Amino acid sequence: MEAIKNPPLDERAGKRRWTPETSRQRVGYHGPDPETAQEKVEAVHDLVADEQVAAQVATDLLRRPSVAFKAMTDDYPDYDLAV
Repeated sequence: MEAIKNPPLDERAGKRRWTPETSRQRVGYHGPDPETAQEKVEAVHDLVADEQVAAQVATDLLRRPSVAFKAMTDDYPDYDLAV
């Protein structure tokens, strides 16, 4: 109830109010299915936040020869092993 009583600032209107978009964001709704490659990558990252799930997905993906080849030949120099 506290969140309902304190709506976010609607920058377009210049006043505090709930919009359909801000209410969806508040409850964690991210919108329709991702469309662009980057949106899809971000969605996958969200889904594999758990290490056990990420390991299983990586194993499954590396069983695809073209994916494994691409992953093993990627020489992108700025990767983060801690992710």
